Amino acid sequence: MGENIKYTRPNGSPNLIRLKFQGDEILIDYDKLEVIPLGGSVKCNPDGLTKYLIDEGFFEVVKTDN
Repeated sequence: MGENIKYTRPNGSPNLIRLKFQGDEILIDYDKLEVIPLGGSVKCNPDGLTKYLIDEGFFEVVKTDN
């Protein structure tokens, strides 16, 4: 994705979300805008995880002017 894109928390989402993706446990921390692997490392593809989080509504894409 380009430099003019950032991700944001959808309205009404809690600040922390724990989920499983392809066998990995992941914590989404919206306050820090981090995706944290809970098992030490994420074995899944980072691009695939990002696409999944956007497709499932965990992140919204916001285009910026920068």
